Amino acid sequence: MLAQSSQAQGTGFKKFAEGSYVLADNRAVRYPGQIKLQSGSKLVIKTPDGTTVKLKPAQLYSFIIGQRQYTTARDFRVQGGFGTDVDEAFVEQLDSGQVMLMRYDYTVGSPMMMGAGGAMTGGGVSAMSAYLLRRPTDSTYVSVQPAFYSFAGGNRFRDAVRPFLAGHPDLLKLLDEKRITMDNLPAVIRALNAGKPYQLPLSHYEFMKQQALAKQAKKAASDSTRH
Repeated sequence: MLAQSSQAQGTGFKKFAEGSYVLADNRAVRYPGQIKLQSGSKLVIKTPDGTTVKLKPAQLYSFIIGQRQYTTARDFRVQGGFGTDVDEAFVEQLDSGQVMLMRYDYTVGSPMMMGAGGAMTGGGVSAMSAYLLRRPTDSTYVSVQPAFYSFAGGNRFRDAVRPFLAGHPDLLKLLDEKRITMDNLPAVIRALNAGKPYQLPLSHYEFMKQQALAKQAKKAASDSTRH
């Protein structure tokens, strides 16, 4: 059995940073402060008067740390061990429009176990992430995670993402060709929300080929000028 905790990982906010926040019961006012995301369910704020307060997701509507925007997501499920239902947590807002895209960072910890000869093993903590997808008119989130968990082989990943790409044959084609992955999913959603075609990044071979062609063109132009 895996003992699980939902702590923010990979956010890069180990120290307080300049930010602002909006309370759930007063959305008309944005307050400034020094903010640190302590976990997926706890935010620490130093107010301008020097007071330190700790707020939970139910108390906040949204907040900003540096260039990153966060909000509260409720009632979704993430994988790891046997899976965990999350009642509410802080999530990073990555994009919005036709599809809302958020990221939830958390950890999965395993208990110590007795191995051969009575030696204790395990007890490590692994950082995990999930993308949360939702249409503005939906009330629930779809959690999308790496293939080595619930989306083994990529089939469940594609099944989860497909409804959000409906009406975009070019994106559905890339999805069926397994060219949309966890790595480029945010870029795909950003293109969709912006109403622009998504361009796959160049492979290393394509990049080097373009560089060589550009170098040849520059040399040819230089030779032509000299003559």
